[in-house]
Amino acid sequence: MIDPLTAFIEAASVPLDSGHATGALDRAEAILAAHPELARGDIHAAAILGDDAAVRRLLELDRRNATVKGRSRGWDALTHLCFSRYLRLDRARSAGFVRAATALLDAGASANTGWYEMNHRPDPEWESALYGAAGVAHHAELTRLLLERGADPNDEETPYHAPETYDNAALQALVDSGKLSDDSLATMLLRKADWHDYDVSKFLLEHGADPNRMTRWHHMALQHALRRDNALENIELLLDHGADATLANRTDGKSAVAMAARRGRGDVLALLERRGVVVELRGVDGLIGACARNDAARVQSTARQEPSLARQLVGEGGRLLAEFAGTGSTDGLRLLLELGVDVGALYKEGDGYWD
Repeated sequence: MIDPLTAFIEAASVPLDSGHATGALDRAEAILAAHPELARGDIHAAAILGDDAAVRRLLELDRRNATVKGRSRGWDALTHLCFSRYLRLDRARSAGFVRAATALLDAGASANTGWYEMNHRPDPEWESALYGAAGVAHHAELTRLLLERGADPNDEETPYHAPETYDNAALQALVDSGKLSDDSLATMLLRKADWHDYDVSKFLLEHGADPNRMTRWHHMALQHALRRDNALENIELLLDHGADATLANRTDGKSAVAMAARRGRGDVLALLERRGVVVELRGVDGLIGACARNDAARVQSTARQEPSLARQLVGEGGRLLAEFAGTGSTDGLRLLLELGVDVGALYKEGDGYWD
């Protein structure tokens, strides 16, 4: 039978495999109600609760408690603090968490502590304490404290997950630190396209994020904004800050121009032309682009003169139908159907999540 302390730590901490920002406090609270002594006698439990008085008392008893590893997960107290569900869910404890973290750091805890997620594939993933603060709990004050004490934000997890909110104070603390690498800023800008977040995309661009920097997902910010069907004003924002719509991605070599066509974004193609971008689409992309722009005359003439392109388009019909529908390109959908795309064509087999 699992002992109460271990049970509490497991219930009050993020899961080890994934879903770090999931879970509730009900089970932890029930265990704590039955065993209130847990918070007073163990520095890891005290850190999880943001109980700074208990943390300071336990450090006074033995300063080594700042770095001692817990028997449950092998984490130190600061790691437990930064990956506590209480940190994410119980904002009334917020100031206590910062005071407890300060005490631990003053006693010798490392701001760069963390743990390895061993289930991550293909390789284990480093989960830093800063990621817990900024990317899971989105706790600005704790994020700022860790940065001031030397935490490195360029661990991939922190810049990837910190943008996953509209409460961007922790993200701003990361940017204001001046520690983010060009790759980390590009990651944040790309992730903000997932959230369609105009204001923080603008903030990132104004603070040095390069919209033309290739990310490890093989797309740049403008290309990703199109993949995520961002509003025209978000597209224009990226263009205003130098995004180049003619650059190719590293997935299939398509430019933002071609990607806009393939998502039925006639509005984007028109915007690019107004801004002097040469909208040159070759082969089947030209026919798809004509559909996106509701250019029925060109669609008909191209299909008549180059029937192989029409056949190629029909072969991609399921994907095109889904993506045109997703952006509200009703007229473009009608032209796709007139070209012979089957209205029942499937988008793709399997999981399209990563597309």
